[in-house]
Amino acid sequence: MLLVIDFSQHPIGKFVQSVCFPDTSSITPEEFFNDKKAELLPYLRALTPGQVALITTHANVVEAEITDADRLLIQSYMCFSDEVTNKVAATIEKIGSPHFAVVHVRVADEDMHNPDVVVRGLIGYIKKNVVPVWGKHVVVLSNNGKLKNMLSVHFKLHMTTTSAVHLGECNTTDLHVRDSLIDFALLSKASHIYSYSVYGWTSGFSKHCSNLFDIPYTRIQFRSYAARIKDKLKAIVARGEKLFTT
Repeated sequence: MLLVIDFSQHPIGKFVQSVCFPDTSSITPEEFFNDKKAELLPYLRALTPGQVALITTHANVVEAEITDADRLLIQSYMCFSDEVTNKVAATIEKIGSPHFAVVHVRVADEDMHNPDVVVRGLIGYIKKNVVPVWGKHVVVLSNNGKLKNMLSVHFKLHMTTTSAVHLGECNTTDLHVRDSLIDFALLSKASHIYSYSVYGWTSGFSKHCSNLFDIPYTRIQFRSYAARIKDKLKAIVARGEKLFTT
């Protein structure tokens, strides 16, 4: 069975170098999302030799089952256009080293254009865990331009001047698609990804890139103030100190 990944009818197809795809224009796509995902493998096994099928599904994969062969196959179809590649190369040149880290901050969709959005604890985390290891060889990516710029200025780090968009929306433009691919392509060149997401399932944007290009990935998480206070109280009790004096 031959798996072909077809970007020709997808918005990113304009920014991925052309590959010869089989003509699927007359084939109705079979969708395997959510509950139907379990039906995908039996469907594939039932295909006959030479049969061409058009399949759509999502990429919730079991990380431990991803092989180097899987990565190479998908990477072979993700050859970015010269426009995207040149933008990424220019950014890496400014960084001054091919070995760099990316801090990716994913705020809520409704806060993408909120100039007052705050991620409490993020500055302290970067100061403690990222800058001591990577120095100035760090790029900041975010779906909030104001937050991205603030972190870049505060730590004197690099950033991309790409648009803040959500490609899942239907009102995106070619420029938005291109900018998202620039960010993704830059992530794919990183030596380490530090990712914060307001959502509990992390950011698929950076996580899938980490899986696809086998890049070390650190999820940035903050414990609540109440949890930190509780730990401090436990430490005081463990040392035999009194919590209160009379």
